[in-house]
Amino acid sequence: RRYTPTASNAPPKVDDYLAGGTLIVLRGKEDIGQWEVALREYTSLSCFNHAGMQSTLRKLPSTAGKCAGFDVVLTTYDAIKSKEVTVPVDSTGCAILGSSASSSGKGGVDGWLTCRGGSDNTQSDGGVSAPQKCHQLSVLHRMSWFRVIFMDVLGRKGFLTKPGTARAQAAVAINSKSR
Repeated sequence: RRYTPTASNAPPKVDDYLAGGTLIVLRGKEDIGQWEVALREYTSLSCFNHAGMQSTLRKLPSTAGKCAGFDVVLTTYDAIKSKEVTVPVDSTGCAILGSSASSSGKGGVDGWLTCRGGSDNTQSDGGVSAPQKCHQLSVLHRMSWFRVIFMDVLGRKGFLTKPGTARAQAAVAINSKSR
């Protein structure tokens, strides 16, 4: 279930995950200032500068809850590729959220993933389950976004043109309804 934290909401359950509005991923921090001024001046949307936070604050689990409270979150490709938390991913590289990770038989009740050599890797039919693939990703990957906008240049200098790079893999792993 998707939820957005507010003062009146009850604490989230184990299978809940954060819901965000719009995530705009920009090439550099110098672009964020222009976007932030334009959004505040020409729209009534609330915006948050994720990349402008100190790295120690950006790694905290409460950062995702803070981002969920804003209409637009501005960040950079380098901020989403930072290795802040371990996130389970599916075969396409997209982050698995909430009950999807635990209901697939690969996660425990407490949210921990089963280890490769552990004795808990047996399925009910007697077979051995495959280990859960995980990536070190940003805190923003623990959220489901309504919309993600990637701003990049065309051509060989683009960040997303090379699929094997950490920036491109982090961009693919973000969950959203539309891109």
